[in-house]
Amino acid sequence: MIRPKVCLAANAVIQDSQSNMISVFNVLERISAVGMPFCIQNLSRLTLWERQQTDPADYTGTFTVFLNDEALATMAFTLSFGAAFLHRTILNFPPLIVSRPGNLRFLFHLDVNIEAEYGIGVEAPPQPVQVQGGNCAPRHMQAAHPSTPCSSLS
Repeated sequence: MIRPKVCLAANAVIQDSQSNMISVFNVLERISAVGMPFCIQNLSRLTLWERQQTDPADYTGTFTVFLNDEALATMAFTLSFGAAFLHRTILNFPPLIVSRPGNLRFLFHLDVNIEAEYGIGVEAPPQPVQVQGGNCAPRHMQAAHPSTPCSSLS
């Protein structure tokens, strides 16, 4: 039965034209956003599929990018092994806008109910600390100026 052996997302996946070797740069496991929305400029997806001799050589399916349960993009695809028993699927994405925190998932679903999925946790930016009134002057200045508000200190 066909199965995914490797499934990941990274900043770049490159296949050398001379050696046919694959290089993967900066595997993405989690993203800590500085602000929302934000853009992922460099995003690649690699899946290495393996089939047995008795498995068909061609498969069809869909590839979907989800943010939580919302489908951001879907496309049909075909896997063609030919005479080989391994197949590399490399997708290089255009810039991807992420609008909120959650789980960014990349799902290959073959029509024979086989899936390869990879998820990246997207963390919300930290909330800014808000100072509400009071005296926030450094301690050594509080004694000399106990009622100086923060906004008047320079």
